[in-house]
Amino acid sequence: MVLQGDNVTIVLTGNTYISPAGITSTTFNTVPDTPFSTFELVLPEGPYSALAANGNLCKPTTTKTVKEKVKLKRHGKVVKRHGKVVKVTRKVKKKVAEPLVMPTEFVGQNGAQIHERTTIAVTGCTKSKPAKRHKKKAKGGKKARKKK
Repeated sequence: MVLQGDNVTIVLTGNTYISPAGITSTTFNTVPDTPFSTFELVLPEGPYSALAANGNLCKPTTTKTVKEKVKLKRHGKVVKRHGKVVKVTRKVKKKVAEPLVMPTEFVGQNGAQIHERTTIAVTGCTKSKPAKRHKKKAKGGKKARKKK
């Protein structure tokens, strides 16, 4: 990997290991003594990417109870007051994506250690569209023809 910033270029060489269970780890034996506060890695997409996911990372995987404003309904009809739809806050169950986390371990040359669970952002997921409702057809299908 090549880190660049503030007119400094650092080349990092690491070893990547993929276990038989599919767990990937990369170790950098030495890192130059150059301070940095953030690190962003962008990998190419596709079947030959350095890291690939098993399954759909965009698919909702867990159900959570969340508070949400919903239309108030009585007897199956939406309630209106003064011509406006009444909304109330209710607890509803929603399927949401489980956060994608990666265990991260840093060991300094002085022996200091940092163990974290780094959240990984998944991009490119499209929001699901609500199912379309079909309009009821009038009885008899097409307009009835007048008899002469």
